[in-house]
Formats: sequence, structure tokens, C-alpha cells
Amino acid sequence: MENTQTNTGREYPVLDALVTEIKHVVESIDKAFEPSDAVAGHFRQARIEFLKGIRQILDNRIEDLQQRGETGTKINVE
Repeated sequence: MENTQTNTGREYPVLDALVTEIKHVVESIDKAFEPSDAVAGHFRQARIEFLKGIRQILDNRIEDLQQRGETGTKINVE
């Protein structure tokens, strides 16, 4: 039976160091594109305003349908 070891990073210290460095670079890039609290606040408010706009569109459509006074046709089913 062969000896099968899992790679814990100890067998390849250079590779482990490289992976650690890549991880730090990716974390730095991620942090660089993270919006500040002020920017995040603006986007949060924009989402709220967008939803309010959608609500107004629906309210206008409901009001328009109610003002028409249209009703359905009654059909007797035998």
C-alpha cells in the first residue's frame, strides 16, 4: 500500500508562500474597490428612491384603472 499524504503546505514551502502572497494581493484589490461609507450611503438612498419611483408608477396605474370605472362582464356558467 502506498503512503498517501495530503498537501498541508509543509511539503512545498515556496508554493505556500506564493499562495499566501497571492491571497494578500487579492485582499488588497478587494479593499481598494470597497466603497466608503459615504458612497455606500448614496447607493442605499438611490435604491430607496428607485423603489419609491416604482411604487409611484404602480399607484398611478391603480388610480387610472379606478377612474375608468371599468368592470368585468358577468357571464352565467351552466
